[in-house]
Amino acid sequence: MTSIAGSQAMALVLPVSAGEHTRAVSNSVRAVRAAARQVYACLFAAQAAGAEIQWTEESLRVKPVNDRAKAILEAVFDKTGKAPVYAARQYVLDHLLPSCFSFVWDQLRADVWTKWKARDPQFPTAGSGYLALQGVRRLAVFSRLGIGFPVKTARPKLAEHRLTLKWDRALGPIELRIGTLDPGRWTIWKRLVDGEWPIGTIRLTERDGKLSAIVTYKRPCRAATADADVILSARLSDDGQRIVLTGNHQSDSIDLTEARDWLRRLAGQRAAWEGRKASMGAPYQPWGMRRQWRGIQGHLRRVTACRANGQRSRNHAWARRIITRAEHWGCGTVAIAPPETSELCGQPWSWPELIAAATYKGRLGGIAVVTT
Repeated sequence: MTSIAGSQAMALVLPVSAGEHTRAVSNSVRAVRAAARQVYACLFAAQAAGAEIQWTEESLRVKPVNDRAKAILEAVFDKTGKAPVYAARQYVLDHLLPSCFSFVWDQLRADVWTKWKARDPQFPTAGSGYLALQGVRRLAVFSRLGIGFPVKTARPKLAEHRLTLKWDRALGPIELRIGTLDPGRWTIWKRLVDGEWPIGTIRLTERDGKLSAIVTYKRPCRAATADADVILSARLSDDGQRIVLTGNHQSDSIDLTEARDWLRRLAGQRAAWEGRKASMGAPYQPWGMRRQWRGIQGHLRRVTACRANGQRSRNHAWARRIITRAEHWGCGTVAIAPPETSELCGQPWSWPELIAAATYKGRLGGIAVVTT
């Protein structure tokens, strides 16, 4: 998120419930995702069909040609669109989402085009044409896609703990009740109710049958009162036990004992499950215990997810403490020294995630974060 005109674009995730309409709403969100995948599939199929095959003495090269791909798309949809992907509008509204309002298509088109132009994290220098030729791997980016609503269309009534959304003629208006909020989200929600922070857009999404509404808003950046020349230094101690903070003739540290013990506990759990999995034999062989092997593999996936989520929450907590110390000590710059090793307690640790979290939180308070 970027800071614009003294304000910061933010998002608040609200758990919501549609009562007896929950399953119908979830299916509607999934239908929009399926439509987005189909439109995206048309894009990369046209890109692949319009590619030139170039022979050289050493190898064969497939080079996408945008002009030919555009001509194929126009032939498929029988219409020339003024905006990217716009030619698919009538096809989507007539065949894929016949009961949805047109603003659903507008948001879907914007989402598809954004995903198409986005760089792949695994291949940051590759163009969208190259990525299209890799097959349907990129379709997974729509697994969390939701339905976007302008504020006037959504008619949020946060003071009454509900949102009234209407996007499908077959469903009609759906009233969503806002669930219980933790103290942090409740504070933000209260400011939105009081009108202190303006609301942007609302996006309805679902995951595993549970609905949530993502409300974007703008909050003013805190005035920067710290001196940019005063630097707070953050570095990992030589023994790897603490993150040492020094600045403006003051010092503090973040104890990493809890994180190290947590990593050891997860490593022990993984080792135990790996041993059990090995005793099940090869699942693709007749003598392998396929059902038990799959069950253990599910436990391993949960351990992996627990590790990723726990690491993320700890990085954010440490980043919050670093920025808070900088504010209290009057430091306008935070210099973070990335550790030479990418491990903590012998386990991989994402130090760049800590730096990114500190940068994000520092931007709210007008504090610059640099690496040394």
